[in-house]
Amino acid sequence: MLVVVLLVMNMRGMKESIRILLPIFLGFFITHTFLIGYGILGHSHGLALVVPNALAETSKLAHDIGWVAAAGLDPVAFLRHNSGRLRWLHIKDLKPSTHANFALNMEPVETGAGEQNWARILPAAHD
Repeated sequence: MLVVVLLVMNMRGMKESIRILLPIFLGFFITHTFLIGYGILGHSHGLALVVPNALAETSKLAHDIGWVAAAGLDPVAFLRHNSGRLRWLHIKDLKPSTHANFALNMEPVETGAGEQNWARILPAAHD
């Protein structure tokens, strides 16, 4: 019986809270829907200029040689395949205990103290 009384009191309190908060929520939702829609539709003419430049710039982001090797790929082959596309290169060496994986698991070590073949990687990065 006590549970029923508490349940009824709780529902009555929720009803009063909803009555007060619903108009605030609806005002928030309608205002933001209008403003986001206006922002997208009102500036859609600029997307034709922005998207190609953004795609070109993201292809020139820095790539991390450590993650390439951690994924089991050959860093030299990766650099040759992407020749002319990489503007920056982040140098990272790996412990020999790092196994090829796609789970973002890597054991980094100070550059030159790991298993990366820098005599092959650095000339390929320069090209």
